Amino acid sequence: MVAVIHVLCQTNPSSATAVVNGLLAAATALGGCVALGSGALAAISLSLQVEPEERTNAINMGMGWGFMGGVIIESLTLFVFIDRVVS
Repeated sequence: MVAVIHVLCQTNPSSATAVVNGLLAAATALGGCVALGSGALAAISLSLQVEPEERTNAINMGMGWGFMGGVIIESLTLFVFIDRVVS
């Protein structure tokens, strides 16, 4: 990956910038979805006053759902930035 960015920097610096921005945006989208999923279920479990073990399971399940949703959004975000490089 580093070699690809190096070649892009030599040929067209704006393309390399778009690739790096795309990777950062994709990682940010994934992290945000995981945080949203776990935080939402943590807040719900706190408001319902469930047992700590059940709260832990809810947070872990929220992280899993957030990761799966984040992978979809991350892919779409990365495709948008790749489209900017190709066109």
